Amino acid sequence: MKINALHAVLTLVLLTGPVSIVNAQDGNAELPAALITPPAIEEGVLYFVSWPDTLYAFEENENSARWAAVLDPPLESLDRASLPAPAPQPVMSYVLVHLGRQLWGVSKVDGHSVWSISGLPEASSDRSDSTVEALPGYYVLTDDAAGTLLVLEEESGWWQIRKRRLGDGSIDWELRLDGEPRGWWVDGDGICVCLEVYGSEGPGAGYDRPGSVTKYDHDTGESLWSIPVNEESAYRSVFTADPDRIYLTEKILTGEFEVRAYTRDSGELYWSITYEADEIIQVLSSGERLVFLHREGSEEQRLVRFLLYYSSLNPIRPQTLRESLESQFFYEPAIDKSLFMYGSAVYSLYDANLVWQELVQIETVDWAGDVDYLYLWDSAGMLICYDRLTGLRLWESEFNVLPALFKNEPAYGGASLTLMDNRLFASTPAGELIRVDPSNGELYPGVLRISVENGITGNGSDQDEPAVQTGRRRGIPWVWISVGIILFLAGLYYWGTHRRSVTGMDDDIGF
Repeated sequence: MKINALHAVLTLVLLTGPVSIVNAQDGNAELPAALITPPAIEEGVLYFVSWPDTLYAFEENENSARWAAVLDPPLESLDRASLPAPAPQPVMSYVLVHLGRQLWGVSKVDGHSVWSISGLPEASSDRSDSTVEALPGYYVLTDDAAGTLLVLEEESGWWQIRKRRLGDGSIDWELRLDGEPRGWWVDGDGICVCLEVYGSEGPGAGYDRPGSVTKYDHDTGESLWSIPVNEESAYRSVFTADPDRIYLTEKILTGEFEVRAYTRDSGELYWSITYEADEIIQVLSSGERLVFLHREGSEEQRLVRFLLYYSSLNPIRPQTLRESLESQFFYEPAIDKSLFMYGSAVYSLYDANLVWQELVQIETVDWAGDVDYLYLWDSAGMLICYDRLTGLRLWESEFNVLPALFKNEPAYGGASLTLMDNRLFASTPAGELIRVDPSNGELYPGVLRISVENGITGNGSDQDEPAVQTGRRRGIPWVWISVGIILFLAGLYYWGTHRRSVTGMDDDIGF
């Protein structure tokens, strides 16, 4: 009896032991098994990617993996600072996965990679409409039964837009761009592209010609209209706010900043403004509101100029803020619906007034929001729910799920917090997907764990049983509890004690 009990616990630890280390493909960096994307959900199936390139389809109702498939071809490289990567996108019969500079079309049926594309802009799940960060790699159109992909790709130094078929990735038409894209959007009838135009010798020769904004027909690739960027200005950024306009922000020769708004339908100049400011930090937009952030004063002062405008380019209010510290909530500026968040403070996008602030020195791992609440995961291991309009803490929950190894990693190793179907999901670099009740912060009893202990050798239905485990989370790391139990039982067995206590750590239940 003693031997059987000890054997059971030993077996438990071997099956659910410490997450193994895998060799990453970017510079041989080593990372534990990690979830590097937030999950996506469709019809009760969760889709997510574990490091470095395994896509999982997990059926919540069945509490089991439908399949787990290694992407083919494998991931070539990944900028860890861009993690978490975007969530997989289920669309029609496929799941689209954008990691690094690659895009895969994966079958929902068995997980095999139907097609893949390389040369896209680096993937990023940055949720703000920042103009100085990542470009979207692709857009999906589902106007017809077959589905269409519009993909931005780089090949031999030249950027191209390619219209591809969703079913097999084949090309319908392609358009080589004569510059480097700074922004592109797809609307109902066309593709708007803003370029910093290459010199006469092509890529690598600099940008000695004025930039351009061009709109193309997305059915044929034909140019609908084009306008040049001011030849005497230093091109800075381009962005879109409402569905009708595209905006260019430039520093002109006078040292001032100029913002010009163009209509998407015709490319006509709608309105322009100029203002004086120091170095631009970031531009963000949300519907009818635009936010311009500039540095102000000396480096020692650490001040930021916060300019709020209507999308019509009429000013609302300027004010000066203290530059955010890395140890504050919302170190990176962000917009969520009617709020602007920066430096542990929340401001209204209606009048730029301070709505509330949290005077604490703790970093943000990730956050999520809905129309009523903001959910914030901090680096001290707490999950906090705020009333978005008052800043009142409605609940807080101990959430010490981030391994210490990743406290100083860029983007915390890809940890993410996602709100879907009125449920919070946290994905961790320890390979765990944890579901939280957003009404009270309580953890659901099941924790989905991904282990690469045995590896995944096949694709889709041809592979062995996916290594997916479920189990309850405790306040103390489960590995050390298991080790402690083993030592305790071994001691009892050695001294011939007849009293024993065996506590199992995994109840094999999921969401």
